[in-house]
Amino acid sequence: MYFSNLMIFSPLNRKFFFPVSAGILWAFSACTVVAANGSPTTRQQIENASRQVVNQAINKEAKRQQWQNWQLHIALFVAQDAANFPRCATTPETELSGLSAQDFSRMKVIVRCNDSLGWQTSVTVKPEIHLPVVTSRHMLLRDHLITKEDLVLKKQNIVAIRGGYETKMENIVGLSVKRRVREGQVISLQHVDKPQVISRGQQVTLIASHQGIEARTQGEALQNGRTGSMIRVKNLSSERIVLAQVVSSGLVKVVEGSGE
Repeated sequence: MYFSNLMIFSPLNRKFFFPVSAGILWAFSACTVVAANGSPTTRQQIENASRQVVNQAINKEAKRQQWQNWQLHIALFVAQDAANFPRCATTPETELSGLSAQDFSRMKVIVRCNDSLGWQTSVTVKPEIHLPVVTSRHMLLRDHLITKEDLVLKKQNIVAIRGGYETKMENIVGLSVKRRVREGQVISLQHVDKPQVISRGQQVTLIASHQGIEARTQGEALQNGRTGSMIRVKNLSSERIVLAQVVSSGLVKVVEGSGE
């Protein structure tokens, strides 16, 4: 197995020492590497075809997710026996597998030559995609309500991240921490939850609706609750215990048909 790699930068990357347009970047990433005699070798045909389809797919995903200031590094691992294949008289066809929005670590390219001396080989792709993601500026304790000051955008290789990531702080701000987050840790929606707005023992307003008629009374929360969650509430007027959905701080709505 032999190895080849290529570094591609996004158009918004400011580390370039000269201006580069998106069109020039695409031309660079899809360019054909040629042998000394002016024609690409079989190995070069395989590498060029693989890079082009991978770069195209990841650029499409970057546009869909609106990545900013990102960099792509493509490492290719081609089977050794491909060196014995004859040069393809036509442009090799490619088929990409293993690409998903949150996991780019299992990518493979099937490269196929369909001329009279046809052959097929598999190329393992190990991309590195570096882009700014939301990380913690300092340690965050459980149930902490996250503010913008708790977060910072840091460039990370998202291929190596397990458990997801976020590229926008606004998707995390206002949520509470499920469990302790260490300084510099990448934060995703798996690490956060809606904030607790009702505490056990708290007096709440209990709303009951039936056939368009709404009634309100006072109740006591028997459980902690987050917006949208279901909790048990004691009706202070009837002493009945009902199941209710948390609407907002201090406000719950009875689930019709519930009651003990």
